[in-house]
Amino acid sequence: MLLRVILLALCCLGYGLGTAQAMQRACTQMWCVEGYSLQLNAANWTPGHYAFKVIADDKVYNCEGSLPFNGCGVPAMTCSAEGIMIGESGCAMSPDTHAFDNLHLTEIPDNIVVTVSGPKGTFIFEDKVQKQCSFPNGEQCDPRACCSAMSSIDVRWD
Repeated sequence: MLLRVILLALCCLGYGLGTAQAMQRACTQMWCVEGYSLQLNAANWTPGHYAFKVIADDKVYNCEGSLPFNGCGVPAMTCSAEGIMIGESGCAMSPDTHAFDNLHLTEIPDNIVVTVSGPKGTFIFEDKVQKQCSFPNGEQCDPRACCSAMSSIDVRWD
């Protein structure tokens, strides 16, 4: 009887160790979208020429483009420098749905000013950027923190 109790205890102890090992977190390749993103929420974008001027701390970016798009796969927006991207939405849809829906910077500024001029006027967005950093897989897996910042604006033309 004593032998059965000892064997049962050893089995349970072994099961508990296996469970603890199974509960260890596996490292994955998961990562976040690094950089700064500004979501541009507009009811619609009037066809015509648009100019974006972005001042991110001491860097200035200028981008120009037109709506409607000239199809998919052909960027409608050209920028003066690398490190900025203006998101284009709706290329496969009817031209009245084409839009510039976001702005993305690869580097996160402390302060940002975005001026967009278009057929309906100009809008300006100014913000002190709040950066957030995390370890998507946990500190034990990631070699460094993944940092991003996001803002959103309802576009209203002057």
